[in-house]
Amino acid sequence: FIIGSLMPAFDDIFAFLFGPPFAHHSLFHSILGSIFTYLLFRTLSNKKIALFALAGNLLHILFNFYLDYVSLFFPLTYQEFGLSDILKISTYWLKVINYPIILILFIYSILKYFLALKK
Repeated sequence: FIIGSLMPAFDDIFAFLFGPPFAHHSLFHSILGSIFTYLLFRTLSNKKIALFALAGNLLHILFNFYLDYVSLFFPLTYQEFGLSDILKISTYWLKVINYPIILILFIYSILKYFLALKK
């Protein structure tokens, strides 16, 4: 799941190594990239692991859509869109509101995990 959620980092690597058509939000921030992630992990492992990798990739895309922009239909178009386009507010305000909540939930889950280990 974690590796699948990090697959979109390859967009930056490919953009650096190959340049266009790759960009920060390109292949692995799209439907095609999610399919590619599934097929790659299905080839290297079993169906269960491939589904976890796909779920990680899709969750990354969902967070980017929610807090930023994604080019969901790459390579057909580079058009990026996100929740801020629908709500007509800046991504800045989405991040200001949501990042503290995400941080608090993360800290809570880590503390809960370590307290459970202590018992």
